[in-house]
Amino acid sequence: MEFSMNVEEKDLDLCKLIANEYVEDKNKVFVSSVGVCAFRNYLADCNIELDNTASLFRVKKIYETTDIADVNYKSITIDVRTYTNSDALYIPKKHANFNIPNFYYVLALFNEENNEVIFKGFIKAEEINKNISNDEFYIVYSDKLSPMEDLINDLYSCEELDVSDDSELSEVYTALLDGELTF
Repeated sequence: MEFSMNVEEKDLDLCKLIANEYVEDKNKVFVSSVGVCAFRNYLADCNIELDNTASLFRVKKIYETTDIADVNYKSITIDVRTYTNSDALYIPKKHANFNIPNFYYVLALFNEENNEVIFKGFIKAEEINKNISNDEFYIVYSDKLSPMEDLINDLYSCEELDVSDDSELSEVYTALLDGELTF
């Protein structure tokens, strides 16, 4: 089941400020930022509080090289893929090169007329059918997504991230920040 959320004016203003820092793809950055802001507010409404420092969606270097809008909660990373008109998630094939545990993708649609984001559902990375794709992306149609309620339940039941061996994840983030990895 999908869920819609109105985006507050202050969040839209913040997203415009974030997007205005970029010469190219201002609209993409704006739409992605709106999706993440709305998702964070949706989680807050579900009594799931995120640590602001646990997200890369506001790091300019990340937006210059990737299309990533992620949030982290305990041991789960969620990539909020926001579009203005799509019936599918488009997941870069390069994401499959990294074995990041507990990785989720959320399909969000931003309706600029109504300042509303509709969360269509989610899929876990390991559930992606890699036979449905084009040259660059795996494609997951909205009818194959799990309901948002299941994601909330997963978040309620997840455990804290074990950072005792975070070398693989650290390598991914370092490569992103150094510009050695792009999506």
